[in-house]
Amino acid sequence: MLENRDKLEQKHEELQAAVNKAKEVYHAAERKMEQLKEEATSHQQAFRDMQTKLYQGYRYIENLKSKKEMLQEMKDDFQGFFHGVKAVLQANKNGQLQSIYGAVIELLDIDKAFITAIDTVLGGASQHIVVENDLAAREAIAWLKKTNNGRATFLPLQSIQARFIPDTILQRIQTHEGFIGIAASLVQTDPKYQKAIDHLMGHVIVAKTLKTANEIAKVAERRFRVVTLEGDVVNPGGSMSGGAQKKKANTLFTREKDLQEITIKLSDYEKKPRNWKPLFK
Repeated sequence: MLENRDKLEQKHEELQAAVNKAKEVYHAAERKMEQLKEEATSHQQAFRDMQTKLYQGYRYIENLKSKKEMLQEMKDDFQGFFHGVKAVLQANKNGQLQSIYGAVIELLDIDKAFITAIDTVLGGASQHIVVENDLAAREAIAWLKKTNNGRATFLPLQSIQARFIPDTILQRIQTHEGFIGIAASLVQTDPKYQKAIDHLMGHVIVAKTLKTANEIAKVAERRFRVVTLEGDVVNPGGSMSGGAQKKKANTLFTREKDLQEITIKLSDYEKKPRNWKPLFK
């Protein structure tokens, strides 16, 4: 009897150990399942976040495309130009006039930091039309009269003269801490049109502030216009103009710069890999 009881107790212990082992395996499996559930939830949330960002990216690209198309249409239609200038540019586009290179603003590339200053320097001259020679200018003026399409100012590359600041004065003002540069040197253009840019801006100084503009004007013997980065002006002779700038929603200068920046952004975004598609609607 004792021997049978010992065997039963031993068997019981073995069964209890097996049960305990099974419980450990079960609990381990439960913990693993909970961990997998948490990981799955985390992955699902990460996927939803990625999907949201993808949709946002698609919307951003579509918005960029729409804005680019709008700005390009405005540019192609010469919106914002004076009536006579617009008429000449369209006539050139349609082949009615020859040897028209474009309005000054179309031929420039301007750093954003200098847009206000250059806009002030040029003013209405930004819409002067650069042409090959005197004949092209005369023909365009005759066409404007014939079609009653307003007036425009022309810059024949054949006859206009570049304007500069004498080296003796330039050497003195270049060392001033407020000196930014000569306006013509702060823009980029095709070398073919540089003469027109020098004609309009080769004799205009750009300074940091109105105070430094006054100081530079004095060094330059008050012979040349000095324009600040904020658009204030010290005129030859000493008179000054300036104040609050009227905010313009979309000047010809900013429109061209916006179009350039949007084109670059759009190109960059469209080059980014998008090799997976959203699975949830």
